[in-house]
Amino acid sequence: MFLPKINYQIGRKCIAPRLLSTYYYLMRFIRIVGPKILLILVTVNAGKIWASDELRKKFSEEILPLLEEYCYDCHGEGARKGKLALDAHTTFSHLTGDYNLWKVVWENLHRRNMPPADKPQLNDAQADQILSWIERAVFDYDPVILDPGRVVLRRLNRSEYQNTIRDLFGISFETQSLFPPDDTGHGFDTIGEVLTLSPLLMEKYMVTADAILDKAFGPVLGEIPLRSFPASSIQGGRSEGSFRVLPSHGSFSVNTAIPSAGTYLIKIEAAASRAGEELARMSVTAGRKFEKVVEVGSEYPAFKTYEFQVFLEKNTGIQIKASFLNDFYDPRNRNKKRRDRNLYVRKISLVSSDGLSVEQMQRRKRHLGFVGDGKFPKETAALFLSKLLSRIYRSPLSEPELGRHLELFSVAQNRSKSIYEALRVVLKASLVSPNFLFREELAPHGPIPTEAYELDDFGLANRLSYFLWSSMPDDVLWKKATEGSLRENLRKEVLRMIDDSKAEAFISNFTGQWLQLRDLDMATPDRGRFPVFSDELRNSMRRETESFFGYVLRQNRPVTELLTADYTFSDQRLANFYDMKGKFGDEFRKVSLEGETRRQRGGLLSHSSILTVTSNPTRTSPVKRGRWVLDNLLGAPPKDPPPGIPELEEPSSGNQKSLSLRQQLAIHSRNSSCSSCHANMDAMGFAMENYDAIGNWRTKDEGKLIDPLGKLGTGETFSGPMQLQNFIVDKKQKAFLRCLTEKLMTYGIGRGMEYFDRAAIDEIAQKAGREGRGLGDLLVDVVTSRPFTHAGVHSISASPSD
Repeated sequence: MFLPKINYQIGRKCIAPRLLSTYYYLMRFIRIVGPKILLILVTVNAGKIWASDELRKKFSEEILPLLEEYCYDCHGEGARKGKLALDAHTTFSHLTGDYNLWKVVWENLHRRNMPPADKPQLNDAQADQILSWIERAVFDYDPVILDPGRVVLRRLNRSEYQNTIRDLFGISFETQSLFPPDDTGHGFDTIGEVLTLSPLLMEKYMVTADAILDKAFGPVLGEIPLRSFPASSIQGGRSEGSFRVLPSHGSFSVNTAIPSAGTYLIKIEAAASRAGEELARMSVTAGRKFEKVVEVGSEYPAFKTYEFQVFLEKNTGIQIKASFLNDFYDPRNRNKKRRDRNLYVRKISLVSSDGLSVEQMQRRKRHLGFVGDGKFPKETAALFLSKLLSRIYRSPLSEPELGRHLELFSVAQNRSKSIYEALRVVLKASLVSPNFLFREELAPHGPIPTEAYELDDFGLANRLSYFLWSSMPDDVLWKKATEGSLRENLRKEVLRMIDDSKAEAFISNFTGQWLQLRDLDMATPDRGRFPVFSDELRNSMRRETESFFGYVLRQNRPVTELLTADYTFSDQRLANFYDMKGKFGDEFRKVSLEGETRRQRGGLLSHSSILTVTSNPTRTSPVKRGRWVLDNLLGAPPKDPPPGIPELEEPSSGNQKSLSLRQQLAIHSRNSSCSSCHANMDAMGFAMENYDAIGNWRTKDEGKLIDPLGKLGTGETFSGPMQLQNFIVDKKQKAFLRCLTEKLMTYGIGRGMEYFDRAAIDEIAQKAGREGRGLGDLLVDVVTSRPFTHAGVHSISASPSD
């Protein structure tokens, strides 16, 4: 519709035609589109009402009968154990609106902590039925959308920082003593929510950046000329004013002292006249151990500086020689300038690299594109900084980002007049930048995403690399990310990375936290009771478990073999401790277990590393060992004990000395509030009582025969560690596989698992159980799962630091 170009006045204000036109079209849009929007809103609302009716019906017909049968004894019909009642709400909307109530129910049911061990148990199908209803009705989770959650910005932890510096610059740089210990969440130090950055840590990063650059490339002072020999000081050839010339075979030479052993540069300013088919060839020697031959491509009278890196011992005097090797003379050549090939030298210099090692010189050349501090055009700086900074930031640089760094380089170069010092300013800025210190997984360009999206190949490469290597992507991963071909090669890359030696970081860091091997460093067994324990034995204990886990992973052995293996890994020290016969040496090797040794050893629960960290300094602790099994193998950690419960007394008093540890625990857990947790926890701990506090096999404790029988609250029994492990594989395999899958995903993704991850975790675990998949296959399944390869719109918070 056409509107005339007139002004409408309201009081003293004028309404412009453009404003009237906008108003007109807005009203027209509402008239046409409004009914459609209303229809959509009504449809959506009707869908919600229909869904609510469906969930209400499902609750009354399927969920409520299960709650009444298995939960109301403690949490209904007047019972409010733990201050939790499931029948306290008068309306369905109030019931489903009590988020905190159902979160507690979901967590305990998912962990299979409820019903208590001494009560009738839900089967897996019934538990999943209730969990699915809670997720849909209370958490408003749509299983079609499958939102995998968004991980918050994650700082590099100490291990990741150290390994990233190693792979960036090729240097070994220890961070354990430099930085404070990292906080943990959900049992791991890879959780973004708890990896905060304090002012103190930022100061340490600033200082550390200088130390890293010093170690990688040498100090700021750079190169210092020791001696510079002009033409008048050079022996050989004939003098031609500011240079010397060799018209035929011969040598230029200078003599100089070497004040200290180290890496030096020999710099020779040379040129040559052309004749014949070849360029002039110059041989450079320094002392008796160095000789280098180069072609002199600079044509007289244009001189070029040729540099030669050499390691020289301290010496009162050595000779540096530049010899002319291929004299040529053709007096008949029509071009007079091409008749005689001569060698010209203008200056010979010996330069100290201020203590730089050969490796530092090579890194300068490889990373920064220069050795000396000569001319370095901005175009060259852009080339090297673009390549290096993209690797430091683990993502390609945009033009504006590169421009800001080049501007900083130009400002620093104008101030310092030193290329190296200017480059150091840029590199230091990059090493303290959030883009380096934090791992950010960027959302797609454009509007803020409202639904789950695939990580781009660089985000996926970083997540994969820090999962398996605790470090940045290597050149192979980077190339695939650049090409956009990583996603289609994920399985191949996972297997390649597992076989790489850098996967030792995953083996050490994951087992160190999942199996709590890191606590072995803090274990302090009583040396009076256990004189055989030593720091060397402590190290062998840890290496047994790491070598065993690494073998199962790299050989893709069945996951259940972590508990049922009839082999272990040992050196001579550990073999002596386990009383295994044979010669072992200092290196760890695979050992087949047979006979009596097999009855005592095989599987994680027989490893002295785990048995030591789950003991007290003077005695074993069935409670700690049972809790460890429930938490780390079955994913069902018991509740913390109520306040005011005393610890067991050491068997030193006359009254306690007559009681066995089993009898003491029976008295200790007699309280009804304790018995439900202790029923399963103590039973599993008792099955490992044949191992003392440092994992040595025994049959008696304090002169009394050990009873390794464990009886669960459900009535199931097992006797000894081997039967316990077999029980877990035979009866609790689903829980074990689900627990391990969840631990791997928590460690790799960097957040705690939530209700919307349950379907992916169960699918991976069920597939592993159904097909008997290997540990390597399980890792591939984790990496290719939706939670690992995608990000969502909901930020995930970690639990308080563990």
